[in-house]
Amino acid sequence: LLEAQADYHRKSLTVLESVLPTIQAQQDSWIEKPAFGTGLDDHLKRSGREIALPIEACVMMLLETGMKEEVRGGDNICWFFSSILWFCRSF
Repeated sequence: LLEAQADYHRKSLTVLESVLPTIQAQQDSWIEKPAFGTGLDDHLKRSGREIALPIEACVMMLLETGMKEEVRGGDNICWFFSSILWFCRSF
């Protein structure tokens, strides 16, 4: 059984290695490039944006909902910042 699994993985690797250059060439020709796994500067240059979309979405949410809350006292400030972190991590 182990030898059969190893053979399967060797054959899979051979197939993946043979199609990888084609896949990479296709990705390089895409107008929209992947945003994750790249630096923020590169992402912003490629997308033509000044602010990354997830960051803009966080700010818009804060403007629409979070900023309406009065922030007084330590407990409210902790709630406010934990809400910001929770929302931003959801992206």
